[in-house]
Amino acid sequence: MKKLLAVAALAALVMGFATTASAVELKAKGELHFQFAWLDNYDFNDADNQAGEGDGQSEDDFWAEQRTRLYLDAIASENLKATFGFEIDSKWGQDNAKTASPGGGELGADAVNIETKRAMLAWTVPNTGLAVTMGIQGLALPSEIGPNPIIDDDVAGITASYKFNDMISATAFWARLYDNNIGANDADAADSKDDEFDAWGLLLPVTLDGVSFTPYYMGAQAGVDSLGVNNPAVNFGLSAANGDPTEVWWLGTTLNISAFDPIIFQADFQMGSATCDVEANEAKGWRMDAALGYKLDFMTPMIVFNYGSGNDADATDGSEQMPWLNTSTNWGITTLGTAAAYAPTDEGTDGALTGSGTGVMAVGLVLADISFVENLTNTVRVVYYKGTNDKDLAGSAFTEEDHAWEINLDTSYQIMDNLLGVVELAWMTVDADKDVAGRGGNDPYPDDAMKLVVYLSYDF
Repeated sequence: MKKLLAVAALAALVMGFATTASAVELKAKGELHFQFAWLDNYDFNDADNQAGEGDGQSEDDFWAEQRTRLYLDAIASENLKATFGFEIDSKWGQDNAKTASPGGGELGADAVNIETKRAMLAWTVPNTGLAVTMGIQGLALPSEIGPNPIIDDDVAGITASYKFNDMISATAFWARLYDNNIGANDADAADSKDDEFDAWGLLLPVTLDGVSFTPYYMGAQAGVDSLGVNNPAVNFGLSAANGDPTEVWWLGTTLNISAFDPIIFQADFQMGSATCDVEANEAKGWRMDAALGYKLDFMTPMIVFNYGSGNDADATDGSEQMPWLNTSTNWGITTLGTAAAYAPTDEGTDGALTGSGTGVMAVGLVLADISFVENLTNTVRVVYYKGTNDKDLAGSAFTEEDHAWEINLDTSYQIMDNLLGVVELAWMTVDADKDVAGRGGNDPYPDDAMKLVVYLSYDF
């Protein structure tokens, strides 16, 4: 009897799914991604200390981890759908909950480690070019060379796009980046009066024959009570001492010229300012990237360039570096000094020197997509860095007197359909000036950094 009841219940469940599926089409996509990483002196923190005696901070030389992502589209019609996305990051052997670090990889594999990537509703107004997305979604300002350091992350907000014609469109957005004490009021908590951190913006993509560019604006306001460990506003010095909300704005544009194919030219420009009633906490600066390349049948040689304004010697007037928010997908033209290309989690292989492209100048030669064997490609990068921060500013991490070299050799092999293998090799050396203010005659980068990372990625 119990077996008959179980079969009947299963049949009812299947019929229920069939009934639901007749009204909504379900589509799934995702990835299962494995990383095996060996690093030596990453962040230059396992060498001798600055006094040259004893060991510096300890670090793990090797770890294994994985990332699982699953996206489900519930499609009602060509004008309406909902998207749900989930991610599981697991460092093998680690049981920490997601709030601390990626877990679920220990014996038992049952720690809390699931995060929400997408929970959004997307619809278009019939017979118009207006499209609206509401909910937890990806928000990225445009960029031609690496992720945009201003913002390229998952947020909760509303995005509206309108296509005027094949050449011009517009996208406007509002996002709530942080709310420190949601639902509270002055009677409940002292830090609830001005505890929101909001952002809004406008993008105007333009596509012409052989040229495309996207000018954009983004503004933000970070309330004085919106402080918190996860608040990205810390990147431009938000503190309780500000008194009034911090007002921030950015202007930028991309540029892609393909009219002279096989010659390619790409560029990004950004400038931004953060102001408050404490001058020392303010920031105002700019940065740019550019890449010039020539497409050959077997590779694309390119010259890449980055410049980010640096701080002057006066710390009392605030920072001369551009403020930025991107904390999870760092800007990068390399796979060690700036940001790794394939790292499942953002720990350990991103931004050993800079994650934002601010306070540094870089010029390099890139031989991209070298391919002599089917399904096997290589990329070689040789990059020279120089700091743009004043050498007389005490505590500056990378100054105009400091230099660095980085060499990458990255190989990818399409093992079979949907299965990709990647090997990243990187080496970096820094020549730092011991006489820079605050270093006490010691070298903060005494040893080189090296990396070997192997990835295996299944995408479906």
